[in-house]
Order: sequence, then C-alpha cells, then structure tokens
Amino acid sequence: MCGEDSFIAILNGRDALLEGAWAGKTGVSEPKTGLDHEWGCRARLDLSAFLKYTRAVYRTVSEARLDLSAFLKYTRAVYRTVSELVARVRWLT
Repeated sequence: MCGEDSFIAILNGRDALLEGAWAGKTGVSEPKTGLDHEWGCRARLDLSAFLKYTRAVYRTVSEARLDLSAFLKYTRAVYRTVSELVARVRWLT
C-alpha cells in the first residue's frame, strides 16, 4: 500500500500520505515501497490503523487529478519505451 500511495502521489504531483498527514499512522512499523525478506521479518502491522490508511490512499485515487506529465517526467525510461512501441505499431499498421 505504501508503494501505491507513493505512485499516486507522483501522478498527482504531491507528497505521499505516508510522508505527510499519515506519517507514523500507517499501521506499518517500517513503511517502505519495496518488499524484501528481512523487512518482512522485522515489520509489524497494526491492522486497524493499516486499514484506515488504506482507505485514505484509495480516497486519494478517487479524488486524484492525475498529472500524466509529472508521471512521465518521473519515468522517462518508460515513456521512451512506450513511444518506441507506439512508433513500431504505427509502422506495422
């Protein structure tokens, strides 16, 4: 969920909830966007708080004014790949 929060924040051009209003309240002892075994062994989850955080993240999706240009600036490699793919598809059609 922390990864989704961060991704939506990038698309929206804002800070992730876990870095702002929800800092320390996500229900995850060590919020992070990637997962690994060591983290999974250490991290603790307060399910009630985590569900509240999850609902808040999903609300940001429904309220989002997704800024595609901000996303593309953040992911230039993906943009180039998609652009190349679109050019090839146009060439084939």
